[in-house]
Amino acid sequence: MLSQFTPEAGNPSFADLHRKLPKAVYPVGRLDMNSEGLLLLTDDPELNATILRPEQKIRKTYLVLLDGKPDEGMKEKLSGTVTIRLKGSSYPCRFDSIEFLQSTPSVTSLDLPIKARSPGKLQWIRVTLTEGKNRQIRKMTATLNLPSLRIIRTSVGGITLGNLSPGEWKETSREDIIEYLYKPEI
Repeated sequence: MLSQFTPEAGNPSFADLHRKLPKAVYPVGRLDMNSEGLLLLTDDPELNATILRPEQKIRKTYLVLLDGKPDEGMKEKLSGTVTIRLKGSSYPCRFDSIEFLQSTPSVTSLDLPIKARSPGKLQWIRVTLTEGKNRQIRKMTATLNLPSLRIIRTSVGGITLGNLSPGEWKETSREDIIEYLYKPEI
């Protein structure tokens, strides 16, 4: 499902849920078509703006499945600054943190939209951003020939996906969201 209200290319969008959602509810940020995970929805424009302002330094954490095992040189490059292209301009980007996971995280099984080149050579990483560009994670890993096969947002600030399955949601008060935005993940 697209994290927007305007349908595109026959893909379902929030417009399909509109009758289940209160009026004036909008997503806080977006996930691209092939990404999944935690998405906050609010009818509070001030809260939305606060979370999206880069100067607020709200952490967003993602699990990323790479198609390939990075060697030490690639790990070093991915841990540093990587230049990506966006709308014809170059932007130096870096992850606020990156962890190369030794085992597969506990995630919902999913048929990948793109098949891995080397099924035995996949690498999960956990990355954190406080400011993100459009498709930044995908573009950063692609510069090292390590396509991102799966991206799952697991937290925004201290608010985590927890045990929610794809398509599930829970209501949370504005006060709880504000309280947990600046706390470590719980």
